[in-house]
Amino acid sequence: MVGLFAEPPVPAVPVEEPVFFACAPLGPLRDAVAGKDGGRIGDTLVQGRAGEQGPSWHWALSDAVVVGRRPCPSDSSLLDVTVQTGVEPISVCAEPPSDEWQKRFAFTLSAAEGYTPYGSSRAMPRLFHSRKPAEPVELRSSAAPPTPDPGAGARLHEAGHPGGRPYGPS
Repeated sequence: MVGLFAEPPVPAVPVEEPVFFACAPLGPLRDAVAGKDGGRIGDTLVQGRAGEQGPSWHWALSDAVVVGRRPCPSDSSLLDVTVQTGVEPISVCAEPPSDEWQKRFAFTLSAAEGYTPYGSSRAMPRLFHSRKPAEPVELRSSAAPPTPDPGAGARLHEAGHPGGRPYGPS
């Protein structure tokens, strides 16, 4: 339950702020960088590949929102884009690649279903760090459960309230 007396749900994946360095945004990502829809990109797929024949890694970004952008220092036609999102590795090796291998990676971004291209990025180093699974959360209520009042129905019936009718046929 979410509302006045309950805590908001804990996201299934912790929220992070990865940066798409030297990013060439397309379509919905370009719109989000421009501020459309509050910068919301939504669910996004990231594929990282080290060269044509190198290993390929995939990450799912959930509820991604652009929270920052600046011109790329090495290429003014590109941007460094910061997003706030949940990051979940989909297919990765057990150990992150060495720093040397990471420098060879290029990244493509697309909609979660993989059909709409969102652009490319030359570097996303925060994607490679290890993540702990989210801790399960136990919701507890501080209020005591209501105590049944067996006489409430009879009092309502005596007062002529329709909710106080006795059970069964009349």
